[in-house]
Amino acid sequence: MDVSVNAGEQITPIQKIFIVTDQPKIPDLTGWSRREVLVLRDMLGFNLDWFGEGYVVKQSIAKGKPITSQDTLTIELSGAKKRK
Repeated sequence: MDVSVNAGEQITPIQKIFIVTDQPKIPDLTGWSRREVLVLRDMLGFNLDWFGEGYVVKQSIAKGKPITSQDTLTIELSGAKKRK
């Protein structure tokens, strides 16, 4: 199991923490920043394409679907952060 922070590391109140299991699945990325998606990509090893600037408004792999290093996720980013 991989974790995106180290023991004792300071985190911010809005920082996402990733815990990767042996069967990773794509979360709902709506409202995530490109930087947050890049952290997830680095941990899971999938390919990532994006267009636009801002926060995720669309994703090519549906929430809950398994993802592997052979997959390519495409995200669309737009303006202000969307609320869930």
